Amino acid sequence: MSERSVIIRPLKASDEKLVRFVIGKAALEPLACANHWDYLHPLSLSIWMALSAVFVHFMKWWPSGAHGILGYLRPLPAIAAFALPVIFFIDWINRPDFEKRTQAILHQADMVDILNYYAKPSSGLWILDFGNKFVGLIALDATGDSDSEKKAKTSSRRSKQPALQAMIRHFYVDEPYRTTGIQDDLLQYAIRQTFESGANIKSIQAESTALLPYIKKSLVPVGFKPIGRSRKVGLFGWQFEEMVLDRSCWEEKQ
Repeated sequence: MSERSVIIRPLKASDEKLVRFVIGKAALEPLACANHWDYLHPLSLSIWMALSAVFVHFMKWWPSGAHGILGYLRPLPAIAAFALPVIFFIDWINRPDFEKRTQAILHQADMVDILNYYAKPSSGLWILDFGNKFVGLIALDATGDSDSEKKAKTSSRRSKQPALQAMIRHFYVDEPYRTTGIQDDLLQYAIRQTFESGANIKSIQAESTALLPYIKKSLVPVGFKPIGRSRKVGLFGWQFEEMVLDRSCWEEKQ
């Protein structure tokens, strides 16, 4: 049996459907993570227990030994039942903000024609494979357009000078592989390709959040530094942090 090898390769035309699916999946992952941690928040657990206790008291379902060991399980149906409204409420509050962000990602300029967009100089979308299995991807945009709306507003009057800053638009690795640190290799490969192919590129911008700690753990060691935070989203105010890597900092670490 031949050993499977790890390969980082450029995007191919046959990858486009998979890439679109993965980008959409990655864009929604923060919602699932936010819901998970919000369910476990002390305030959420307190509300759940309080509602359950009120209902148990109203129904007189407190534990009792009168019916043997099963009598001590009487509160469980109420506790289980009141978990559902709490779960629904948290998702109902969180979803609009995260779906708005997802829609913004899916309507960026690069999503119109992914293959040609990342064929531009200094830009690139690279896929990480383990044998024949997809593991992750990273997309680095060096066109100088921060988002599709900006492009639409400024395309008619934008100068022809090359961009000075690139942006990591998409960065994703399948969850089972994150513990291996393979995302570090993917990130460093993309940064090296961008800086080496674009002498004009002075910095690279990226986004991180506490909801996806594996991304920030990859960004910080190579030299990314926070420059600001976006508005708070979700029930408990999750934030997305803008980070920048300067070429000089990258070169010092090489």
